[in-house]
Amino acid sequence: QAGAVWEPVMSMGKYLLRSCPSGHMLVNSSDGDSTGTFSDAAQHCKMCLPGTEYINFPNTQVCIDCPIGGECDGSSVSGIPGSEWSLEASGFTRLVRCPAGHVLVRNDNPSLDQCVRCPAGRYLIEDAVYSPGPEQAYLVSSNAVSAIEVCLPCEEGLVCEGGNETYQKAGFWALPGTGTGPNAARRQEEAAGDAGNGTGGQEAARILVYQCNEEACKGNATCSYPCPNNFTCARGRYGPVCGLCRPGWVEAMGVCYFCTDDEVAAARATAWGIGVVLVLLLWVVISWRPLLIGVKIENETAQPKTIMDQLSKALGYNRNANAPEGTPKASPAKPMPGQPGGAKLTRRASMTQSRYGRSKLNRVFHSVATSSMKNTVRAMTGYGKIVIGFYQILSTLPLTFYKLDWTQSNDDVMDGSQVSRLDFLSLPSMACLMRDVTFHDKLIVYTVAPIIVSAMLVVPTLCVLVMGKLSSGKWSGHPKYTQVTNTYFWSQSFFMFLIYPTVSVMALSGIDCRLIGDGWVLSADVSEACTTEVGGPLFRLAVVAIILYPIGVPLFIFCVLWQQRVPHLARKKADRALVIAMINHYKLKTFSTEMEMLARFLGGHGANAPQGTSADSKLFASGTFKRRVGDLYDQQYGKGDGQKHWEVQDGGLLSKVHLTGKETRSEFEKKMAGVVTELHQFTGHETVDTLTKGQACVLIRHFETTEDDGDDLDTVELWQLKAMVMMCARSQARKGKIVVPPLQWNENDPEERKALRRVGNIFVAFKPEYWYYEVINTMHKLLMTAVLVFIFPGEYTQYAMGIAFIYFFLLITMRMQPFIISPLNNLQMYALVVLVITLFYGMMKNINDFQVSVESPYYGSGTPFTVFVAVLCATLPVAPVFWESVTTWMHHHNWFKGDKEEKHLKDLMHTHSNQKLKGGGSNHADKKTVQDHPVLDAHKAPNSEGVATPQHAAPSPAPYQAPYANGNANGNGNGNGNGN
Repeated sequence: QAGAVWEPVMSMGKYLLRSCPSGHMLVNSSDGDSTGTFSDAAQHCKMCLPGTEYINFPNTQVCIDCPIGGECDGSSVSGIPGSEWSLEASGFTRLVRCPAGHVLVRNDNPSLDQCVRCPAGRYLIEDAVYSPGPEQAYLVSSNAVSAIEVCLPCEEGLVCEGGNETYQKAGFWALPGTGTGPNAARRQEEAAGDAGNGTGGQEAARILVYQCNEEACKGNATCSYPCPNNFTCARGRYGPVCGLCRPGWVEAMGVCYFCTDDEVAAARATAWGIGVVLVLLLWVVISWRPLLIGVKIENETAQPKTIMDQLSKALGYNRNANAPEGTPKASPAKPMPGQPGGAKLTRRASMTQSRYGRSKLNRVFHSVATSSMKNTVRAMTGYGKIVIGFYQILSTLPLTFYKLDWTQSNDDVMDGSQVSRLDFLSLPSMACLMRDVTFHDKLIVYTVAPIIVSAMLVVPTLCVLVMGKLSSGKWSGHPKYTQVTNTYFWSQSFFMFLIYPTVSVMALSGIDCRLIGDGWVLSADVSEACTTEVGGPLFRLAVVAIILYPIGVPLFIFCVLWQQRVPHLARKKADRALVIAMINHYKLKTFSTEMEMLARFLGGHGANAPQGTSADSKLFASGTFKRRVGDLYDQQYGKGDGQKHWEVQDGGLLSKVHLTGKETRSEFEKKMAGVVTELHQFTGHETVDTLTKGQACVLIRHFETTEDDGDDLDTVELWQLKAMVMMCARSQARKGKIVVPPLQWNENDPEERKALRRVGNIFVAFKPEYWYYEVINTMHKLLMTAVLVFIFPGEYTQYAMGIAFIYFFLLITMRMQPFIISPLNNLQMYALVVLVITLFYGMMKNINDFQVSVESPYYGSGTPFTVFVAVLCATLPVAPVFWESVTTWMHHHNWFKGDKEEKHLKDLMHTHSNQKLKGGGSNHADKKTVQDHPVLDAHKAPNSEGVATPQHAAPSPAPYQAPYANGNANGNGNGNGNGN
C-alpha cells in the first residue's frame, strides 16, 4: 500500500507493518486494530472514512468519529470559517475557538464539539474561546440547547439576524463595547458556572446603542455592525451619535448645513449690520423714548407712557378709566362732535362700529380683554404670557425628550416655536453665522448678551438720575424720572420673561453630560468632554450661568415684587375688602331702604358719601336740612303741630323709622337727625387704617355676640381694636357669613399706581391674592424646559414625569384660578391640556410594549390623531375665537337650559306688559306715599357711573341690598370690590 512502511524481520522471516500513511489506521491483529493478538495475515493500513472519521496518530490510534461541528478528511478536522481546532495530548482534535456570532459547545465527548450560531434576535460580537484570558468572555456551553442562552438579546435600536449580523435602525447609533472598565463596555465579572457566560472570564461585550436624532442617525440595513459612521450618519454629520457637523458645516434645528467662507462672511456682515441697527432702534424706542420724546409729566395727563398703554389707546380703551376722582384728565387729541372736524370723526367711528362692532373677534376681545374694566392691559399681558409660555415649552420638547420620534408636522410646529424663546441663533437663516463656534463660545455669548442688554436698558435711568442730581440736587429730581424708571422696570422684566427658557436651557446644558463609550461628553456638543472639575473653565462658566438665570431670574422677579411692595398692596386690598364686607353686612342687617332714602333726601350721603365727609351738627343746623324736614313733615302731618290728618301705613316709608304719626315738628326733626347720624356712622370708604374707635367697636359688637364682649371694648386701645376687627373679619369670611368679592388691581392708590406702572406686566393679570403666580409659572417653565432633561433621561419614566409635572400645574391653575379675567384661566388650562396631549401622543408613538410598535398606523404621519395634535398646538392663539363662535352659536340655538329659561321669562314679561297696558293703571294711584312724592323724586341718587337714577323703596320688608361705593351689592350685602 502506498505510503505504508514494512520492516523485514529476519528471525521470523516475515515483514512487519510499522507505519501507515496519513488518514489510515494500522491494523495487525485479529481484533481489527493494533492492540490485540498479532496476526501476520491481518496486517494492513485501514483508511478512515472521509467525512465521518479522522486519525491523528495512525500507528497507535484507531479512527475517531468526526465531531458534529467539524469537517473531517480522515487525517484532520476543520470547521466553519474562523473556527480553530487543536490537537491535544489525548490524541483528540478539540474545538478551541469559534468566530463571532457563535457559541463554543464542548464537553467530555469530543464528538460533540461544535460552534452554534446565535439565532435571529440574538447576537455575539466576540470570538468564543475555550480557554479565555482574564480580559476575554467565556462563551462556552456544555450542550447545543443551552448555547442559545449564552447569546445576548438584541439591543433596542438594532436588527439582529443571527450570529453577528446586526444592523442599526434609524435614530440609533452603535458603538462597540470594548475595554474592561465599567464605563467602556457593559461587562461585569461573574462567578464560575456550569456553562455559559462568566466561567473563567468576563461577561460578553455588548453593542452600546445610543438613541439620537432620527434626522442625524439614518441607520443602515445593508452594512452589518461594525459599520463605519459614514454609512449610518446623515449627510454632513459624523462622530458619536452623529452629533457633530463636518468641517465647513453648521447645525441648525437638528440639520447640518454647508456654509462656504463667502456665505459665512456675508452672514456675519449682515448680522452685524442689521442686528446693530435693530437693537439700537429698539433701544431708542423702548428705553430712550420717555426721555427724548415729549412724554407728559405724570399726573398732568393721561397720555400713554408705555407700549402697553399705546396699545390700549389704539384699541379704544382708557387705562386711566378707574383713576381716582380729582386726577386731571388729558384733553382730547382729536376734535369731538360739535367741534370742527367732529362730524367727520363721528361718522368714521360709526362706520367702524357698524363694520367691526358685531364681529366675532370684537366680541372675543371684549370677553377676554375687558372684565369690568375698559382696557387691554390685563388681557394682553395674561394672553401674551400664556401663549408665549406655551410655545416656549413646546419648542424644547425635542431637546428634553430626545428619544421621542415626532412626525414631520409636529417637528414643523416645534421648530417654529423657537422664535418664542428669542433663540435666533438656532434658526436656519442664522446657521452660517455660527460656523466654527464651539459650545464654550456659544455659552459665553448666551451668558454675556443678556447682561449687555440689561446694561443698555438701565442707561437712560442712570442718565436721568445724574441729570436730576445736577439740576435739583435730588437723584429723583428730574421731571421725567418717573416715566424713565417705569419704562426701565417694565422693559427689563419683559426681557427676562422672554429669554428665560433659552438662557436656562443653555446654562444647564453646560452640566448635562452623557456617557458614550469610555467617557462622558456634553449632550449639547459631543466634541466637548464633560468634566465636573471645579477648576475647569467650562464648569465655572456653567455654574455662573446657572446662578444668573435658572436661579437668578425667579429670585429677581420675587425681589422686584417685594421691593415694589406688591405683597403689602395685595394684603392691604384684601384687608380693605374684608372691612367693607363687614360694613356692608352691618348696614344690611341694621338699615333699611327707607332710611337710606331719607338720609339722602335730608342732606346725608349715606354709603355714597365722599371720602372724608361725615354728618355733624353743622348739617342739622343748616337751613337746607330744616327746610327739607319741614317739607316732609308738612306733607305727612299737615301744616302746624298736632294737626294730624294722615296715618302711617303699614309698610310705608315712615313706618320704617319707627314713627307713630303723632310726633310734633321738633320730635320729628330729632328722629330725622337720628336717622342721618346713624347712617353716617360709615361712609363706605373705610379701611382698617382709617377706622375710628367707635366704628371698630360697632363692627366688633355686631359680629361678636358673646356676653364677654360687653362694654369692655371702650377701654381697649385703637390698634388692638383694629387687630380684633381683622381677626373677626377673617373668621367671618371662613365661616361664610361675609363674602369678599373678587379683587383686582387699579390705580386708585398712589403706591399701587407706581407698582402697576413699573412692574405691572409681572402681576397685573393675576388676582391680588395670587400676586406671586408669575414665580410659580417661571418655575414651571424651568422644570419643563431645563430640569426635566436630567430626570431619567431617555426613559419612559421621564415622559411620565413630564406629564405629571404638567398635570400638577394644571391642578394648581384649576384650584387657584389665578387670572382676574376668567377666559384667561380657561386658556391657561387649555394650554396645559394641549401639552399633556402632545407629550402623551409622543410617548404612545414610541412605546413598544403591548404589541404597539413604532410603525403603528394610529400614530404615523398624516393620520387623524397626528394632524389633530399638530392643529391643537398651532391654533392655540386663536382658540378663544373658536370658543366664542361655538358658544355664540349654541346660545343662539338655545342649547343651554338657562337660555331657554331666559327666553321663557322674557315672553312672560312681554305678555304681562301687554295685559297691563290693555287693562289700565293701578287702583292704588290715589294713595299718597313718600315713594311717589315729587320732593323725593327730585333728589335722585347718582349711580356708580355718575348718572342719576330714581331710588325706590323695597315693596316688602325683605332685607335690603344697600348700594355701596360702586353701586352694586351681592346677596350677602357685600359690595362688588372693583374699587378695592
